[in-house]
Amino acid sequence: MTKLGYVESVRGRNGGLQLTRAPKEINIGTVVRQMEPLDIVECFSPNGQCIIAPVCRLKGVLGRAMRAFHQELAKHSLEDLLDNRDQLVELLHSSTPSVETTST
Repeated sequence: MTKLGYVESVRGRNGGLQLTRAPKEINIGTVVRQMEPLDIVECFSPNGQCIIAPVCRLKGVLGRAMRAFHQELAKHSLEDLLDNRDQLVELLHSSTPSVETTST
């Protein structure tokens, strides 16, 4: 994500990761296309060598499904996924296991 320019890494005591743009400017479809190679079958790969590719009907079906997948993701920004941020934070904090120490 850093190499693609979505987040920057900050070193030091208060370091960590932070977004380089507003969440509304980060399109989920674009991020997924950039981050995830979705060559789910060999014939989608530029180097694919499937011998049945010229007559295979699966490639068309999967291609249409992938386009629909990407079209749906393209409708959403990171901001859309964070509109329930308070609930997300609460769930994350409540699911963090507490560390108990025992003395012998």
